[in-house]
Amino acid sequence: IMKDILSSLTIVARDHEDTPAPEKYCVLHKGENGNPDKLQVEYSLEKQVRKQQVLDEKKVIKHFQEVDPIIYSLFQNVPEVKMKKTDDFFESLCESIVSQQLSIKAADTIYGRIKELLPGKLVTPHAISKLQTEDARIAGMSYSKISYIKDLAQKLLNKEVQLENLEKLDDESVIQELVKVKGIGKWTAEMFLMFALGREDIFSVGDLGLRNAIKKH
Repeated sequence: IMKDILSSLTIVARDHEDTPAPEKYCVLHKGENGNPDKLQVEYSLEKQVRKQQVLDEKKVIKHFQEVDPIIYSLFQNVPEVKMKKTDDFFESLCESIVSQQLSIKAADTIYGRIKELLPGKLVTPHAISKLQTEDARIAGMSYSKISYIKDLAQKLLNKEVQLENLEKLDDESVIQELVKVKGIGKWTAEMFLMFALGREDIFSVGDLGLRNAIKKH
């Protein structure tokens, strides 16, 4: 059993090259008589990974200090941004589709109207599949975007698309899976990576707000 546990930890640790080997932070507790009949494993992998993330963040800040003083200044003036993950991958994709090529304010307004049309304001595949096209159009969505979210909903209901496994994939694999769905391009997939999966190392070069901000500064 112990061998299996340590083997599993080693596999996890390999995903973080600088994370100490699991043997270094596993503590084996012996039973009351000093015999190893009641072994437990305590490990703080999450703590070790977070420590490595802090080190990585310092490297990132140092990099921008050397090559881009404008972005570096943001680290000095903007509070730390905490990336939040969501378990509702379907709603996250619907919101991203609605937001395509729109300002944040416009996207939020339209998405809010769409939720008002749904039972309990809950964005589910079943509710979207029953959403009346003309009602969604009046709410501000284009016909193409309406077809996209309804197509996604139907694919989930028919189990043609499996979203629950995306979290296990690397960034590029997630993008390749999502762009198979009608109406989901690279930008939408990148928004999903950031705002649904909490992936931090994403730079969406096609993002309209990001491009405008770069032009401005």
